[in-house]
Amino acid sequence: MESEYYLYSVLWDFAGESVYYETHQLFLTSRAVYLLAHDLSWDPEKLAQPVEKQGVFEKIKEKSCTKTNLDYLGYWMTSVSSQSSRIEDHDLYSAPTYTVLPKTLPPVFLVCMHSDKPFGRKDPFELAINLYGSLETKPYSSQLYDDVFVVDNTK
Repeated sequence: MESEYYLYSVLWDFAGESVYYETHQLFLTSRAVYLLAHDLSWDPEKLAQPVEKQGVFEKIKEKSCTKTNLDYLGYWMTSVSSQSSRIEDHDLYSAPTYTVLPKTLPPVFLVCMHSDKPFGRKDPFELAINLYGSLETKPYSSQLYDDVFVVDNTK
């Protein structure tokens, strides 16, 4: 029997510019797959770089940033989880039981980049696992894929 399901892809890079935060919800859906990217050269507990916004004549840098790099990962996970639904709610996934996907859709894969220059010269895999562990304690943890991907940007 020939399947009537079609697979197509649309890729969006939200990149994190605050000027677009209000529009992100327009692009989020529970029928997507998300990659949550983190730069391993950044200290997760350190305050994030202040956001720069384009003013009329010049760029304006936030005077104080109170969010850590980990807080921003939480922000993205919360945004994606606002679209969450249980796998049983999706006709596409209801026939077979998938053990690869998380319990709740949409699935989120944590991708840790720059393992070639990890923060504090620590083991990049340990940093990635610790980061995953921090996210796993939150209400949106059921959407996290059970593994983390560590990427060396020099290869």
